[in-house]
Order: sequence, then structure tokens, then C-alpha cells
Amino acid sequence: MKHAILAACLMSVSLGASAEELGRARLGYAGFVAGLNIVNLESGVSIRADGYEMGLSVRSAGTFGAFVTIRSHASAEGTWRGDHAVPQRYTSWGLFRGDERHTDIVYPDGDPLIQVLVPERDTDREPVPDALRRGTMDGFSMIADLVRGVAKSGGCDGQVHTFDGRRAAVITSHTGGVDVLPQESRSMFQGPALRCDFESLVLAGLPRDVGPDDSARRPQKGSIWLAHVLPGMPMLPVLLTMDTRLAGHVNVYLTQASSQVDLAEFTPRAP
Repeated sequence: MKHAILAACLMSVSLGASAEELGRARLGYAGFVAGLNIVNLESGVSIRADGYEMGLSVRSAGTFGAFVTIRSHASAEGTWRGDHAVPQRYTSWGLFRGDERHTDIVYPDGDPLIQVLVPERDTDREPVPDALRRGTMDGFSMIADLVRGVAKSGGCDGQVHTFDGRRAAVITSHTGGVDVLPQESRSMFQGPALRCDFESLVLAGLPRDVGPDDSARRPQKGSIWLAHVLPGMPMLPVLLTMDTRLAGHVNVYLTQASSQVDLAEFTPRAP
């Protein structure tokens, strides 16, 4: 779920645009732990009057990448129902500890229906009951729903339930106010930005060896800052900070932003 939160937060692009506008953005990010660049991310978004498409690619970086290989791709598409995002499809592919993982989920009746899940059975994880799958959305559609609210109300208060094929979680966000981000060599942005604080709690799908008092059963907290970066575009995410169980405190900085994007580049597939 940590990856889902990260991916979802980084995809919160252009979603405040009116239904008549077409928004496109390509964003680059660098993730740091203890001062070391461990991952690089690229994202692409296309917003149409009748829906949205999003993609994200993540790769390990620097010295860390020489020892640990991280490769993952994910995409999502959906429509709008009033002011809310309605997912239609979520697909992801990646390598985890050297093993391939592939997920393909569709939403024929508003609830997630798994089309592909590799490996099919995750015996080392708790099962997710059907009741916790109903009415959920993928992480990208989640942030689409929340950030669209920023443009409507100027705040980011809300709560949604997500399911990524293996884990179910509830994610709550709150408006944190406006902060002035200082000049930072790792980031292309400095200036005022809206802070949205979020909290994620995994409800089911944790590894079976996670004990009742393990930190994985406690809410994971973080913040995301949104600001105007591209002319004519709504606010984009410029900084993300979060505490993770495995890596500790992670900072993700915006490194590039462009209105030129080809969504085909982000189609989840093995190399």
C-alpha cells in the first residue's frame, strides 16, 4: 500500500480543471531516504471532458539501484460522475524481490473485478474479504477524487477506500494550510504551496507474519504540497513526505514538469 499511496499522490495532476478543459502533464520526481536518491519517478496524465488517464513509472536509482532493483509501471483510467472519479481500469506490472507481479482490475459494476493477478495466490498475505473490496477504487482514482475537491473548495478534506488487488485500505486527508517551500537543490520548485496531510490505514492484506502490535497495523502518515507549476494548469504536487515501515522517512521532490506527454510510454509491461 505504500507504493500505491506514493503513486497516487504523484498522480494528482490537472484534476481541478473544468470538465471542458483538456489538461496534460508530464512530471519527474526523485525520492530520497537519509539524503540518498533511491528512486526516480515519471508520471503522465491526460484529463478529458469525459474522463482521465494516468500512468506512473518507478525505477531504483543511484548506489541503491546497484544493490536493489525496483521497476514498476502502473496506469489507470476512469470517468466522472458529477465531481467524483469513477474508475474503469487499473493495471500494474513490477518486480518485487526478483519476482514478477502483474495486476489488472476492471470495474464493470462499480466494484473491482480482478482480471489478472500474478502471482495468483499470495499465501504469505491475509485475504481481503469481499466486503472490504466493494465500493473501493484504485489509488490514482482516489487522488483524482480528492484533488478535484481542492479546486472546488480550496481544501483537501476527504476519505476514500482503496483496493490494489492485494490490500485494502482507508485513506483520509486533511487541509494543512499554505506553506512557503524554501529553495532546495533537489527540487525545481520554491514558493507557496498548499499542504495536504494524509493518513492511510491498511484494513486487510498484510503479510501473515505481521504481529498485532506491528507498525504496519498503525496508520501511515504523510503530507503532500501542491502548487502552480505549469502555465494554465491547476496545482501540481511539488513535494511529498511520508513515513514508511521499511524505508523510514521518505522525501519526494518535483524535478521536472512539462505539458508534453505521451501516455503510451506509461503502459504497464515487462521490458
